[in-house]
Amino acid sequence: PGYGKDKFLGRIKYLNEKYSAVIHSIEVPLVDISSTLIRERVSEGRSIKYFVPECVEEFIMQKEIYNRNN
Repeated sequence: PGYGKDKFLGRIKYLNEKYSAVIHSIEVPLVDISSTLIRERVSEGRSIKYFVPECVEEFIMQKEIYNRNN
């Protein structure tokens, strides 16, 4: 967000010319993830799978971070 396609393509061109960089762009859907969302989902007992890496999810659950009772 806030980084227009023209600016993005210009940056790729610059890096290619200056460093012979080979950069491929792909379009992916934006996912709005915030720490507030993570805290709310955990405190409500909802899954955070796919919102954070598996090791982070395991750490949060093991340490009971954001637990309703904490």
